Amino acid sequence: MKQVVVHGAGQVGLSEVAKPSLRANGVLTQTLYSVISTGTEAWTVEGQAGADQRPNQVLGHSNCGRVLEVGPDCAKPVVPGDLVACSGMQMATHGEYCSVPRNMFAPVPAGVEPVEAAFATLGSNSMHGVRQGRIELGDKVVVVGTGPIGQMAAQLARLSGGRAMVIGHGNEMRLELARRLGAEEVLLSSEADPVEAVMGYTEGLGADVVLMCAAPKGSGIMGQCLDMVRKNGRIVVVGLAELDFPFVQWQRKEAELLVSRAYGPGRHDPSYEEKGIDYPSNYVRWTLNRNMQEFLQLLAEKKVDVKSLISHTFPIGEAEAAFDQVVNHRDEVVSVVLQYDG
Repeated sequence: MKQVVVHGAGQVGLSEVAKPSLRANGVLTQTLYSVISTGTEAWTVEGQAGADQRPNQVLGHSNCGRVLEVGPDCAKPVVPGDLVACSGMQMATHGEYCSVPRNMFAPVPAGVEPVEAAFATLGSNSMHGVRQGRIELGDKVVVVGTGPIGQMAAQLARLSGGRAMVIGHGNEMRLELARRLGAEEVLLSSEADPVEAVMGYTEGLGADVVLMCAAPKGSGIMGQCLDMVRKNGRIVVVGLAELDFPFVQWQRKEAELLVSRAYGPGRHDPSYEEKGIDYPSNYVRWTLNRNMQEFLQLLAEKKVDVKSLISHTFPIGEAEAAFDQVVNHRDEVVSVVLQYDG
């Protein structure tokens, strides 16, 4: 089968690899759509995530496919032919077929298109960040970053009762998209001082919650987030950032600094991901899989718009061109989708 791999920094291509085997506790799927991460995967291709030390690294972690086979220990109500959203690196790859354990996929509700369902992993990433922020009715939420994670975080913050201001860095097209998708205010950071703009938006108080969904090169972004947040407010790091602000600045605000780990509890836990051992809902209400289910339900109810985030679609055979678009033409990109024969 065809599989997208990174051969080294800046080198992406299609390889012919063996079709994966069915897992006893999961499903074997034929991929219909996968979404390229403009953050993690772009960094990997550029060599910022160890790509040059890991030749032939498999790419992809958010896709939608059709079930071909169900393992005997899957213990989920799915049958061949069902649509499922799949999650996880080395699992929900940019490959024609995927073998996914039970905690890493979720059935797609009626009314959700396969290309929408392919965003479930990235949407769960945004959702987990919003949950970490504990947004309440009327909270002023500042979302820093206008990529797909930031765009979905702004929509989810609004659904949680917050009022969102979105700040972008160098891309007016993405900011206008954020406004169209419900942001109250948008700001291009090169045109006005972000801290002053946030203080104006919040009538001098500062943001109740700052969701840092960007991955800026260079330093200073976290200090700026700390200047934006109110005293005793919350900053959630959903993207990547250096913690480069002075301690005294943080101490005077007494703000909470929280980190959002990917799509939710269970991520990076082999017992959860590989073995399929779930966490009890009474103790961990929102695992990565339950986040996926909820995000898919919001798509079914038309409360979140991901189709507007798709700026480019490429067939799997043009994967190299797709990654070139993501890495080398970022100003033209919001989300890039790969489409498969299925």
